Amino acid sequence: IWKTTLPTAFSSSMPTVSTESLALNADGTFAQVKGTKTGVAQLEALDPFTLVEAETFSQEGGIKVSGNGNTTVNADKGDWFRVSGVDCKNAKSITVKASSASGSIIKVCTGSASGTAVSYIEVPSGGSMQEITVPVMNLSGQNDLYFVFNNTTTVDSWKLS
Repeated sequence: IWKTTLPTAFSSSMPTVSTESLALNADGTFAQVKGTKTGVAQLEALDPFTLVEAETFSQEGGIKVSGNGNTTVNADKGDWFRVSGVDCKNAKSITVKASSASGSIIKVCTGSASGTAVSYIEVPSGGSMQEITVPVMNLSGQNDLYFVFNNTTTVDSWKLS
């Protein structure tokens, strides 16, 4: 079985994609693939104790990814992204590398974009990329983490400790 990303629909600016499993027939040809919104199952938990690039997410609302090589995530007020299956163990803090011209707050939640807040990261105004470390509250075990933005923000990476 192979896994790949297939276009499923197009908007005026960007395709929507679906990740599906590909199976081979006995004669070596690919079996018919039916696109779903479910996609394939996550193979293993994400390790957040190593640097996680911000564009590593499973779902988003309003997020724009930019760059080639040194990629960043750009968010505006109300935008969010979800990172699925994060093995948080007994995390005590989160470090985010981010910038914001006029300052912003990134709310980190579990369960949904409006779920239980486990941390708030204040990104100072000024527009230069910097690492910000703040405590996390009541975060342990495997979770889906949501990063929710209250103002225009650029994020490069994050990690738990």
